[in-house]
Amino acid sequence: MVRRSKSFPRQEKTRIGRFNVAEKCDISAVYFLLNLAAMPPTDVFSDEFVVRWDAERSSLLIVHPDRRRFPQALVQIRSETLAGMDFQAASQFIGERLVLLIPALRERYVDPNTGLLRGHGEV
Repeated sequence: MVRRSKSFPRQEKTRIGRFNVAEKCDISAVYFLLNLAAMPPTDVFSDEFVVRWDAERSSLLIVHPDRRRFPQALVQIRSETLAGMDFQAASQFIGERLVLLIPALRERYVDPNTGLLRGHGEV
């Protein structure tokens, strides 16, 4: 189950295709979590990542530094996802995904007993 973050209120007037911005954020978060769930955490998490803008894909990519084992970006945030967000919302959206990939920060914010963010809903 995906819980809507209070920081991304439903925005009925801003639509991306069939979805409004809040729905698109939820879909992106689910896709991100499903991709990570398919990999052993010790393989995915790292203290270093490459964050870059890919003009061809019109996306922000978060890439694992070991390109041999992870040839594809771990996270792809399309410009359409960011289009309806202000700077603060986009910064939070991007930052949350990066924080969850760094072991020491993940340990600080994710309860290992429940897999939930401390003080919030599901990861």
